[in-house]
Amino acid sequence: MNLIVSLFVSALLINALWSEEPKHSPHASREQALALLRREGILHDKDRVTYSSWTGEFWILSLRRPDGHESNWSVDRYAREAGYICKH
Repeated sequence: MNLIVSLFVSALLINALWSEEPKHSPHASREQALALLRREGILHDKDRVTYSSWTGEFWILSLRRPDGHESNWSVDRYAREAGYICKH
């Protein structure tokens, strides 16, 4: 009887380990957000990132161009979309 219970528990544990989904970060990293801005042609080599913050829903990033102009961008949770906020 103990053997049957042990086999049953072992089978449940093995099944739980195999069926567990891989753990993902709840949101894109800062580096992933910056990579999206580079791919979209928004962030260039000579630009500086002057501010970045995760709000709990999206990234806010401020970029400063070599000529001094600063623009603010949002990047969604999964680093799939970027949105223009404002320019100074």
